[in-house]
Amino acid sequence: MDPLADKIMMAAAFILLIPEYAFPAWVAVAIIGREFAITGLRLLAASKGIVLPSEQLGKHKTVWQIVCVVFFLLMLALAELERAGLLTGLVYWWGYAWLYAGRALIATVLMLTLYSGLGYLWNHRELFSVK
Repeated sequence: MDPLADKIMMAAAFILLIPEYAFPAWVAVAIIGREFAITGLRLLAASKGIVLPSEQLGKHKTVWQIVCVVFFLLMLALAELERAGLLTGLVYWWGYAWLYAGRALIATVLMLTLYSGLGYLWNHRELFSVK
């Protein structure tokens, strides 16, 4: 998938999960801010004739972001199925999964996002020097 399209799709998913109380707005802002910073750094490097490859940690971050979004979409779908009467007994475990697994996924995504973004910026800090 095109890296820019991937970033736009993930940003849209995080933004749309905010009104569902699945994703805190400040976390979405941090994640989207990281993506803008890295894209800006890559554009800066391209203007100097340098191609910045993606790092392995950034790929792990993307996988965990996708897992997090799919988790919350699945949980929302299950809740809709129960409201429609197609599933029963979901209430007992759904809230715990939403709260504890959801928070764990959000924390994992946030830590990977910040750590990979700061590391990437640090590893390519020479691009910021004025010459």
